[in-house]
Amino acid sequence: GILHRFPSVFPRGLITWERWIWAASVFTSRVLPASCYLNKGDDSAASHKPSNPELFQSNSDVWDELGVMVPFLDMLNHEVDAHQVTWQPAVVNSSDVKIESDLESEKEHDPRAICHKRVKKGSELYCNYGPKSNHSLILQYGFGLINNSADEVKVGWGLGDAVGN
Repeated sequence: GILHRFPSVFPRGLITWERWIWAASVFTSRVLPASCYLNKGDDSAASHKPSNPELFQSNSDVWDELGVMVPFLDMLNHEVDAHQVTWQPAVVNSSDVKIESDLESEKEHDPRAICHKRVKKGSELYCNYGPKSNHSLILQYGFGLINNSADEVKVGWGLGDAVGN
């Protein structure tokens, strides 16, 4: 495995169960879907044509399965009514497709986060993760919301319970 292949990077005792749990929690609570980093119109990483292929170092299947981490964007917190920040995927003008537009959002650009309000230095930034139940929020991000309008309760029973004996 990776521990034997790179012993100078991963010396014996470096990876403990506690560190593994911490790293997995940090990753799963901050990772974004690969679609956040793909070009506008790309359905999956397999169809993605990066403007700089040298920066696309991992196999595209890994991107689709695991997602991506975008520095600083992972620090935004969830608030139901938050509209402070929106994410725009990359717009790339290739030789095949030319985009003629006066709209700033349609001109060629890398993926970017747009802040819609002035923010005081040191203030927290919020975005909306979308409508998620407390179950999803707790499993994915480690928190739940009081009075969550998207919360749900699943109730299940068998056919025998409905029909009787």
